[in-house]
Amino acid sequence: MLQALFQKVVYLKAGSYYKIFSKGCLFLVLLFCTLPLFSQEYGFMYISNGSSSSTIGTTWTTIGTFSSTVSSTNWSYAGNTLTAANTDAVEGLYLIKYSLSFGADAADWSVGISIAGADPTEPIFNRTIGTGRDGDKGNVSGSILVQISKTNTIELQVKANAAAQSFTPVHAQVVVARVAETSVNYYGGMHISSDQTYANLSDPAGTFVKLTGYAAFDEMSDWTVSNSELTAGTSAAGTYLVVLSASFTGDKSGATPVDCSFDIVKDGTTSINALAVRKTGDSDIGNISAAGIVSISSGSTISIEGAQSTKKLDLIMKKSTVSLYKIVDSTSVSYAGSKITSDQTVTITTQSEWTTVGTFTNDTAYGWSFASNVYTPSLQATSGFYFLDYAASLTTANTSGDDIELGIFIGSYIHPEFTTLRRLADETDIGAVSGNAIFKVDHIDSTITMKVRNTTSTNNLTFKKTYLSNAQIRYVYTENALPITLSNFTAEQNGSGVKLDWQTASEIDNARFLIYRDDEVIASIKGAGTTTEPHYYSF
Repeated sequence: MLQALFQKVVYLKAGSYYKIFSKGCLFLVLLFCTLPLFSQEYGFMYISNGSSSSTIGTTWTTIGTFSSTVSSTNWSYAGNTLTAANTDAVEGLYLIKYSLSFGADAADWSVGISIAGADPTEPIFNRTIGTGRDGDKGNVSGSILVQISKTNTIELQVKANAAAQSFTPVHAQVVVARVAETSVNYYGGMHISSDQTYANLSDPAGTFVKLTGYAAFDEMSDWTVSNSELTAGTSAAGTYLVVLSASFTGDKSGATPVDCSFDIVKDGTTSINALAVRKTGDSDIGNISAAGIVSISSGSTISIEGAQSTKKLDLIMKKSTVSLYKIVDSTSVSYAGSKITSDQTVTITTQSEWTTVGTFTNDTAYGWSFASNVYTPSLQATSGFYFLDYAASLTTANTSGDDIELGIFIGSYIHPEFTTLRRLADETDIGAVSGNAIFKVDHIDSTITMKVRNTTSTNNLTFKKTYLSNAQIRYVYTENALPITLSNFTAEQNGSGVKLDWQTASEIDNARFLIYRDDEVIASIKGAGTTTEPHYYSF
């Protein structure tokens, strides 16, 4: 990033021409600059519309076959495994986030991450496929913070509580993103690793109660845990991504499933509106995921609260993790988060047609603008790779239930690896579905939109709680070379105007330069097409 005192210019590829924006004052951003920023390692693999069934019993079994989308230099992919390279550069602390939509026989299903070929260790998340609902498509998600060494492998594994059960992965994503690059990248978390019972959880109904029984992660950096609260140390201030995953049962009587809601709370009183809700009974193990972006000061606390729609009923937390890591310290990093915190109806006019989810509220953003439920990279956004996390709690108007698919559009294109699936039993069922991905922002048209489709009927949907967040994990420099080489650029005050001069050393398919002021085109300068000769331009 280069700075001048009078002109702001952003230089971006846009089809076969380039944009020069002049607006306000202060700095110049050129995407060809080699910057030592955001060099985190990462990998992402997925299953989309899987239909291959297998028989799985009580032994941990690796799920496959995956496809791979993006990975950094030091990660490779084959079949159903992400593998770290044999180099010291890959070693460090990673956030591993996964989501799995699957069809299966009636059983209690456990899902976890295998590191270096070992059986999954905590946290392991659970999801029940109920009796009489064989073939049900459930969704389970989880996250862990874990140290990775060179040559380590990452696999998503599953097992049942009974032998010879049919299992079909439909959608799945596994994201591996390094979160501790230097000493200023603070992180921490807490978890529940065995049954924790909360008796008579909500009285009166719907009252949120702090959930206890959490213990600290082994991996912590300037965070401590006491009384089921994460507390920031003196140096941990900044902006954080916080992720919650939980497997739980509810309703001690078992007669009527109840709505169970969860929230992430700052300083004991302030909801960050990272809400999730799912209906469950005592014979059902449900799974939810929630996340949010929150500003943290020294001494800030993070805790988890729960509520039920019917008072004085038990909730048993089977597994739960809360992970957080800093995404902004002194350097501005692009990130964004939005949410739905109260019932929003989505009208379905055509079966299997994608419909935009709404109405979202913008929670926080830097480098992104938000309008009409769409995130658009703004002039401050930096090109690079982003970690995307999303989830929704929803129900249908169909008394017979529906199969619901949630997806993220980048621009006008639905990426098949950014989709998850959930079957709703009937119009009283509240299901939770979540997903995650790593994707690349390389121009201002890389918009983000959450959409949904009902693949069973044209019955309307109601979104109870929803979130969508993204955070930059790697700035693109050598990975995203521009098709022009800019050898010089100057901007000089000229009376009440500004004179721009620039020189290219080479160009590939460059039709023109567009010059913007206040987001409006004020000039078009013809480019040189394809050339290896120097060219000079002025405006």
